[in-house]
Amino acid sequence: MSKIRLLRPILWKVSSPGIDRPLTRLKDFDQWVGYAAKVETEQLIDGRRRFKGEVAGTEGDEILIAIEEGTIGLKFEWLAEAKLILTDDLIRSVLKERKDAGQIDETQYDEVQTIVDGEED
Repeated sequence: MSKIRLLRPILWKVSSPGIDRPLTRLKDFDQWVGYAAKVETEQLIDGRRRFKGEVAGTEGDEILIAIEEGTIGLKFEWLAEAKLILTDDLIRSVLKERKDAGQIDETQYDEVQTIVDGEED
């Protein structure tokens, strides 16, 4: 194996798909009803582009999000970015989904605890 000598330091940026859940399809908003999300639109809508609230599903070609002022509908085509907000509930849900799908091998861990609704067994 040959070695490469660097003349200056290199900054590596590494990303992981991890638990971050972008909402990229209309049906994603039906799948994640009840979870917190951040939504950003391409254009200003009633003086704002950013909305933070609870995903409330879809209606036709609109996504529904419950914000402080009430539940609003935004046309899916207006969205610039939308993603779930990382919360304990989201983490529990994703880990349970992965465990149920056989994607987590509990034998690889020293100890496994199951926590339901924030309470330990």
